[in-house]
Amino acid sequence: MRELDFFYENSLISKSLINDYLKKLDPEIKNLNETINLGYTTEYGFLNLVDDRNLILKIKNLVKQKREDDLEYIIVVGIGGSSIGTIAVLDAIKGKFYNQLHNTPKILFVESVDSNYLSQVTHIIEDSFKSGKKVMINLVSKSGTTTESIANFEILLSILKKYLPNYERYVIVTTDKDSKLYSIAINNKFEFLEIPKLVNGRYSVLSAVSLFPLAMVNVDIEKLVYGAKVMRKRCLLLRENPAAINAIIMYLHYQNKKNIYDCLLFSNELESLGKWYRQLIAESIGKEFNKFGGKVNVGVTPSVSIGSNDLHSVFQLYIGGPKDKLIHLVTLRKTSSIYIPNYTEYDELVKNIKNKSLNRIMNDIINSVRISFAEKEIPFTELILEADDEFSIGQFLMLKQIEIVFLAYLFNINPFDQPNIELYKENVRRLLKK
Repeated sequence: MRELDFFYENSLISKSLINDYLKKLDPEIKNLNETINLGYTTEYGFLNLVDDRNLILKIKNLVKQKREDDLEYIIVVGIGGSSIGTIAVLDAIKGKFYNQLHNTPKILFVESVDSNYLSQVTHIIEDSFKSGKKVMINLVSKSGTTTESIANFEILLSILKKYLPNYERYVIVTTDKDSKLYSIAINNKFEFLEIPKLVNGRYSVLSAVSLFPLAMVNVDIEKLVYGAKVMRKRCLLLRENPAAINAIIMYLHYQNKKNIYDCLLFSNELESLGKWYRQLIAESIGKEFNKFGGKVNVGVTPSVSIGSNDLHSVFQLYIGGPKDKLIHLVTLRKTSSIYIPNYTEYDELVKNIKNKSLNRIMNDIINSVRISFAEKEIPFTELILEADDEFSIGQFLMLKQIEIVFLAYLFNINPFDQPNIELYKENVRRLLKK
């Protein structure tokens, strides 16, 4: 299994300046190394999820108990960090057409309180029950009080109660052990999976939040966690540390008014992974105050583009528009090979593609993008994943979480809180009282 490659020669930041800033990151790198022995007792506890063998064994045992021949759907009810990581890993490894191409159980995600969407989900569930199949609900809420998730859960639970006399068996609750939802889960005899209290929601992708539903649909969570563990070791080095180097490049370009960071992924299946990364950047780095209470209003604005699709939508802006962007290319080394037929009659439309693979054409497109960015002095870095498999995706997840911690250190902000999100939640609760 090959580790991912990271290249930054076209970042337009000198290696000497990067090395100077690596020295500034030394205290934080040492701090992260020290937390490896502290389990879940600090906010850096996400680093230690990959060492939690008991968690893996519990999830695998639970999957054996819950996966039945007549279980047609598992419905994940969550929003934000409670679902986006699961979707990202599932799409990347199993593909966006998992439900159409694989046997049961299939998986659906219920996030926003969108009546039209939920109506379609309830229709699917009802049809499943009427055909003699079963459905399981995995409610995921770290706080246990997320408005959207609890509202959706109550609606879906009413359907389970209608069709299953032993409906309790088909509800899995993933939450903090001290949350109000935990007490309700225990009182109702729902199966419970714990989110460590100090593991923040957007850093919980390698916890039970994602590992349980992923294991239910046959993602190899052992390999996923192993990839993350290998990358953790690499990202805790004082030098040749890809997480630290990319964080430094992002920080220095932000200081130079390049505050838009586009993750350009050359794979449709990686789109959700880009959206997971987008949340990680936005919530962790977009802060009104620094650690000392000083008002700073900092934040890198993340965007997600898919190649080659979005070369036909945003590339013109990137090349010809304002020079306020840093680009992060994410590519795959290995993909399936499909060849173009030998139809000479179509040569007049596009020349030189006969008998060539789509991989060859995509690689030429990627190289042309690299050349174009370099010619126009648009800074970019690049990650090359070996494949869209568990080991590679696990590496990506850990790399990006540690990267954002380093970036927050450079900004002198807290990467684990989200006080302004709480403002919207409080306003929702206030309006609901009326």
